[in-house]
Amino acid sequence: MGLRSGLIVGALWLAACGSSPSVGPSVATSLPKVATRIAHASDIEDQLGRRVHIVGQATNTDHGPTIVNADLVVYMEEYRPWSGPVVGKRVEAEGVIARDNATSSFVRVVNGEPMTFLRDASYRVVE
Repeated sequence: MGLRSGLIVGALWLAACGSSPSVGPSVATSLPKVATRIAHASDIEDQLGRRVHIVGQATNTDHGPTIVNADLVVYMEEYRPWSGPVVGKRVEAEGVIARDNATSSFVRVVNGEPMTFLRDASYRVVE
């Protein structure tokens, strides 16, 4: 196949498939997800189901590892209790904020309120 034949085949292929090349993912889908920082219990309702950033003190409770900051108490789902060197330290965590509710088949309740927790979370010690 000569150069001219190759160009003709290429032109026919473009005509059959459309003239515009396919476009990859948009910029928005290729950027990392941005977490919203929450610092108070009142900030949780609007952020349920979204990725959030929380800063507080690492504490172990009967319900597992917990981050506490004033009135904000968030349990770290999928984690074992904090190890000795982490307990009492300031940590920051990112994950999807969730709350058990009456539509769940199993509702975890603390002090009469549904538990608030982070799913798919990661954390680091900041001091």
